[in-house]
Amino acid sequence: MSDVFTVVGAGAWGRALTSVLLRNGEKVCLWDKFFARNLPDKSILNDANLTTQELENLVITEDLEFATQSCSSIVIVIPSSAFPDFIPQLKSFVLPRHNIVVASKGFIPNTQDLLLTYVKQELGSTRDIAVLSGPSFAKEVMEQKATCVMLASENKQFANLMQSKFSNESFSLYATDDVVGVQIGGACKNVIAILVGILDGMKYGANSKAAIINFGLQEIVSLAKLFGATDPKAIYGLAGIGDLLLTCNDNLSRNRRFGMFVGEGMSCEDASNKVQQTIEGLDTVKSMHDLVKKFNLQLPITEAVYDIIYNQQSCHDAVPRLFTSLKTW
Repeated sequence: MSDVFTVVGAGAWGRALTSVLLRNGEKVCLWDKFFARNLPDKSILNDANLTTQELENLVITEDLEFATQSCSSIVIVIPSSAFPDFIPQLKSFVLPRHNIVVASKGFIPNTQDLLLTYVKQELGSTRDIAVLSGPSFAKEVMEQKATCVMLASENKQFANLMQSKFSNESFSLYATDDVVGVQIGGACKNVIAILVGILDGMKYGANSKAAIINFGLQEIVSLAKLFGATDPKAIYGLAGIGDLLLTCNDNLSRNRRFGMFVGEGMSCEDASNKVQQTIEGLDTVKSMHDLVKKFNLQLPITEAVYDIIYNQQSCHDAVPRLFTSLKTW
């Protein structure tokens, strides 16, 4: 084993990526305050059915200095809302040898900054940095069901290295240098999934969902162009269409479930409490709404979701108005 990975965040996706690395024979230090304190016996990975030998390569800790002192690769898998608090903490322990893989999705809260942009600003732009994103439910990755995602880095050699570290028979990575397109696709699809869930909750039917997914893709493409995406394979491939279809069409999607509960008549607060997981689309739609105002963009789905969540507009008012506006978009 030529590398040691520190995975930051023991949520569902952090545990899934940890299981992938362990199966590939890598040593992993899994950092998370809550899980390390309450489940230090590695039982948080029971769903992955790892062998005793594979689990021997795992350490779980809540000590960030310990977690980073022996690794060369740091995989960040925390909610985007936690970046402003966590990344400055991580900065105290980051060394020149550390490379970074961001496996989170979204924008930096209260800004329109992409996650990699912020990480570069805080941790330095000279180190190797990549983003991992694509259609991937953590549960299915843990169960070793075939999954294909994208890994983007401006350094092709580093992208190829991480591709070899993460890939196995059930988990395939496809490399690209389009870090913008991969991030935009992974973030914005959550907003579209919320609206698709609302339509399901309101019993709108399959025709309307197909239309919203189509127009939602157009909104993603608009933002990708705005930010300077370079590789059409990112948006029109796994990181865009692939992730959009997955998130909009399965109940494992927490964003879709949240929208469905809202469409059924729940308040946004009650719907969020029922999902009991981080709903990235709630923060992402704020950033997208700010981009609409800043650049005078036309993102009608984004604005409809924002109105429902933050302007307390009724779904029965906002959704028909949205379909009317799409006629002239």
